[in-house]
Amino acid sequence: MGFTQVFRYTPGKADWAASGLPTEGNTVAPNRAGSIARRDVPTCRLSDRVDAVRQQLQKHNGKLCAVLNEHRVLLGQISTEQLESRADRTAEEIMTAGPTTFRPNAEFQKVRDFFNTHKPEVVWVTTSDGELVGLLHREDVERVEPRGEQPACMH
Repeated sequence: MGFTQVFRYTPGKADWAASGLPTEGNTVAPNRAGSIARRDVPTCRLSDRVDAVRQQLQKHNGKLCAVLNEHRVLLGQISTEQLESRADRTAEEIMTAGPTTFRPNAEFQKVRDFFNTHKPEVVWVTTSDGELVGLLHREDVERVEPRGEQPACMH
């Protein structure tokens, strides 16, 4: 058939899409959680002190920091309100563990329904292994047209 590179992806097609890897075909919706998520988000490690987390949030002009392990797996989140604790505390001590996440291949209508029902301002997007992809913002989800058009402006 003329293929020069062929790979065996053992976990399967569903995991491929859930990992945010490229897909194509008639059944692939153009807007999925991974295509809408903002990728440039503040991150920190469990051992980072409060001051380091605060600097990350200021650098990104953010209100929420992703707490990651060495494999970029999302372990928790820290909001600006949580930074009001003592400076000698670590991210692990002040974080909220196990935040809500979507997979990159989550269908747009399911994402929109979740935002409409639960009213969050943001939701994390991670691969099936928990690796951080980005952060979905309510305003970005609301800007996307249901028929699949991209938002007018993305950050």
